[in-house]
Amino acid sequence: MSKEAIFQSYTLRIGDNKFEFHPTSDGTGICDDHDGDSNQKIPFTFDAADFKRRAIEAALSDDTAFYENFFRDIFDEQIRDELDDPIMDDEELNAEGAEFLAGSEAALREETVAVMHAFPSLFADEEEHELTFSSNFDDGSSCAVRLGWDEEITEAAGAYGRLLLRVWERNEFVGYEYVYNDGASSRSSGYCQDAETIGVTVKRPTPEETAAAKLKLVALGIAEESDFVEAHSGDAAA
Repeated sequence: MSKEAIFQSYTLRIGDNKFEFHPTSDGTGICDDHDGDSNQKIPFTFDAADFKRRAIEAALSDDTAFYENFFRDIFDEQIRDELDDPIMDDEELNAEGAEFLAGSEAALREETVAVMHAFPSLFADEEEHELTFSSNFDDGSSCAVRLGWDEEITEAAGAYGRLLLRVWERNEFVGYEYVYNDGASSRSSGYCQDAETIGVTVKRPTPEETAAAKLKLVALGIAEESDFVEAHSGDAAA
C-alpha cells in the first residue's frame, strides 16, 4: 500500500456539512471547512506511524469505516471547537431552556390559570386566552407577559395585570432559545438567540372555577380581597 494511498485526502460529512481532511506523512494536516461562512482551514496533528499501521490493517481486513472513524475523532477533538461557524446539532439546539430562579414551570402555569379565572370579564368575547411569558437571557429583568404575542400586560391593565406580574416574580425564569434565521440549517450562523418563552392557554372559567381561583390566590398570598373588589368596579376589565 503506497504512502499516497495511506495519507489520502478524506471528506467527512456531518449532516449537510463537508470537511475535507488532508493528512501528510509527517503527522500534520489541514481540514478545509467548505460549508462555513469563512471557508476556514484548520490545522491538525496525529500520530503518523500509528495512522499508517491502522490504515494498512484496515485495508487488509476490508475495514471500510477506518477513515470515517479516524477523521471523526480528529474532528471532535481538534476541529469542532475551532470552527468560526460552529456546527449546531439537535443536542446543542435543545441544550438551553428555561431555568427557574424561583418557583417552577408547573406553578407558573397553575397560578396564571388562577389569575385569569378570577377575572371572568376577560372572557366576555373570548373562549380562551393564550398568555406568553418571555425572559431575557441573563437575569430575567426584562421579562414580558403578553396576551397573545402582541399585547404586553403591565400594571396599567388593572388588578389582573398586577397579579400576573406577581405570578412571574414568584416563578422567575431566565434562559434563551435558538431561532432559525434562514441561514445554514446546521451552523451557528443560521440561528439567533431569542428569549425563552413559556405559553399558557386559559379557557373561559365556570362560576365555580372563578370562586375557587379567588380563594386560591388569596391563600397563596398572590392576591387580596380588594383586588377582586377593584375588578367588580370595572377597572380590571378595562
